[in-house]
Amino acid sequence: MATPATGGGVAVDYGAMARAASVLDTAGADLDARGGCAPAAGGAGDAAALVAVMLGAFAESASRVSAESGVLAAAVQVFSSGLYLADVEQAVAILTNGAG
Repeated sequence: MATPATGGGVAVDYGAMARAASVLDTAGADLDARGGCAPAAGGAGDAAALVAVMLGAFAESASRVSAESGVLAAAVQVFSSGLYLADVEQAVAILTNGAG
């Protein structure tokens, strides 16, 4: 997404950042949508209680990951937009005032 630029600075791939935000957002929504599909702990015999605790812990963790992936997606979008606007402003300044 970002690589060192010739002459200093950083070259940002805005398309890659947009794709990363989209993947984070989609992954979180997919994980959230599957929350109701968790298997029951039944049929585990003596381990049923342990399996139920493990499934509960997994579901709680998955819920947090789902929520935070949306937050991260939004942060990537805001960061990318901010960098893009700064690049545009810099380009306008160079075109208007020259590179010096």
